Amino acid sequence: MENGFEEFLRNLAGANKSTSPSILPEAAIARLREAGERYAVGNLFRIGDIVTPRKDSDVKGAGDPHVVIETKDSSKAEFAFVGAPGSNTFGQRLDLRVLHISNDRIVPHWVESWQFEWWTEQTAAADEIEIPVGAARN
Repeated sequence: MENGFEEFLRNLAGANKSTSPSILPEAAIARLREAGERYAVGNLFRIGDIVTPRKDSDVKGAGDPHVVIETKDSSKAEFAFVGAPGSNTFGQRLDLRVLHISNDRIVPHWVESWQFEWWTEQTAAADEIEIPVGAARN
């Protein structure tokens, strides 16, 4: 059985792994621009919509249905200043409140709308992010 210190060292060793995208820079730029456009447009969802986290977001549960229970105008949304500056949670624009099921419990939480898409049978079935042919690094 692994003790806490051994687990800490194992996790620390993985902390220096590269976070570079596995796709070519041109494909990465295209995805980043598309995400930036979604962010700029703001919240398009309405109460009652069935949504899911996008596969390329850092939100858990991609493909799982979530129901929208509250929305905020993105220009008036509150920002979450949790965590250290520079972390992905510091300064989030929380403009969408959803319910989803986790471990058979209904869980509400605030999220950033740009990281979500409408849930469909197709988004639920997709296992991976679509990468255009020729965009992957060898």
